[in-house]
Formats: sequence, C-alpha cells, structure tokens
Amino acid sequence: MHKLGQSYIGWNTESHLRKFDHWNRKINLEFDFVYGCFSEQTYLLESVKLLENPEIFDIGCATGTTYRFLYNKIRGSGYSYTGLDLSKSTIERARSLYPGVNFLTSNGERLYEQLSLKADIVYSRDTIMHQDSPYDFLDQLIEITGRFLIIRLRTRDFGETEFDVSKSCQMNYGSFWMPYIVLNIDELISYIKNKNNVVKVTMNKSYEVLGGMNHRFLPKDLYFEKTGSAETSIMIELDPAKQKDEVEIIYDKNIQGHEFLKRNRWNYKYLIYRLITKFSNRS
Repeated sequence: MHKLGQSYIGWNTESHLRKFDHWNRKINLEFDFVYGCFSEQTYLLESVKLLENPEIFDIGCATGTTYRFLYNKIRGSGYSYTGLDLSKSTIERARSLYPGVNFLTSNGERLYEQLSLKADIVYSRDTIMHQDSPYDFLDQLIEITGRFLIIRLRTRDFGETEFDVSKSCQMNYGSFWMPYIVLNIDELISYIKNKNNVVKVTMNKSYEVLGGMNHRFLPKDLYFEKTGSAETSIMIELDPAKQKDEVEIIYDKNIQGHEFLKRNRWNYKYLIYRLITKFSNRS
C-alpha cells in the first residue's frame, strides 16, 4: 500500500478547504457559467451523453464541485458518481453538501486498490501536476478507466519536463511546498498514444505563463511566453477491442477557462450572476 508523503500534507488542511469552498458560495447561475467554461467540463458532459448510465469516478473531487455541475446539467439521472480525495476536510464538506452521494477519503492507496473496479468515465482535474510521479499517477487513472479519461494538467510546448519537485513546485497556504510538474506536451502525447487501448485524444491548450504565478517556483524558462506553457484539458478515449494502431488526435481550439473569463468579464449575464452571488453572501 502506498502512503502519503510530505508533498501531500498541505491538501489535508482547513486552509485547503477554505480555498475550495469559494465555489460553494456562488449561486448556480454563476457557478455553471464559470466552472462550465473549462473544456474538461464540456468533455465530461459529452462523454456522459455518449454512454448509457455510465459509472463516473471523480479523482480529486474536493468539495464535490464536479458533482454539483453534473447535477445542475443532468439533474442527477443517467449516471452514477463516486468522488475520491485525500483531503478529509473537503470530503466532510462534500458529504454535508450532498448527503447520500458516495464520497471517499484516500489514504494514498493506489487507485485500483481503493476502488477495485473500472469506471466508464474517470475525471481528474488539476491532480497530475501535483504528483511526485505524474506519469505513474496517469497510469493509475488509465488503469481504472473503461471508456473516457478526462484530465486537466499543465503542459509546455518546448523544453524538457523537470521532474525534480524541489525545482518545480508551488507554495500553498504559506507553509507547504508541493509538486507542480509541467509536462512536455509531445512527450505526454507520445506516452498516451503508446497505451494499447487508446483510440482517440482530444485536447485544448489554454496558454499562459506559469512561472511565478500563485507562489510557483518553476524552471526559469517557464517564466517566458515562448516556452508555450498552458493549462491543458485532455479527453482520452479507450477501446479494449481496439483494432488499429493509429490514434486519432484532435486539437480543440475553443477559447476556454481563464482566457474565456477574461474576454467575458464585461458580459452582462456574467456581471449579473456575480452581483447576485455577492448580495446573496451578504444576506
């Protein structure tokens, strides 16, 4: 059994809960607009619609934001959901918000050891870059995936991946240095394509300079725009009965995530949603 090391202590704190609890203060209109503008949410809804009553694993579920998004969009029918996170405080919050939903706390076991089966859809947002061994974690995600694996991580178009977490990390909550690994995109795609049952990869790269933001201590070239660092959403489609060696690669060019929100900050609907949330929290 794999136990949690020093790199993960910061996730199991009240500070981590407070950071993620901001989603729960938003009214549904603002929440759906903001959370829904990231490509991984589009991929999630698309994959649910393609399958009949799919089983969904949400790895790194925090306070259950993805469950809330699914419920708002699909009204809780047509799928089954399990959320998993190593933060006890966020899982307790998720259970209080959504009684009867299956939320589990991880102690660092390998995913298949804890979940014991595959899900049709596995969703994991902003988890891979925070691992000591990101490719091992990606392997674990693929191991528990039946059809669709949907992830959000950080990539770079140029330059080698720095796997040393003392050189590529982020300080969280004023006390904890945690891994922040930015994977070379060509290396990542090649790794995924070499998996026996992968048939299709859809990705959307939202470019932004990652170095220095949010207390990140990263390799120097990640402070330059020319490195091509990005927040990257990927949907990997698997087929156990794969017949051909070819893997279809689709580059999704839609504006999403932080860039979408920046461009739409004066959108009248978005402004109204934010105002309603603001006054709702005052009451």
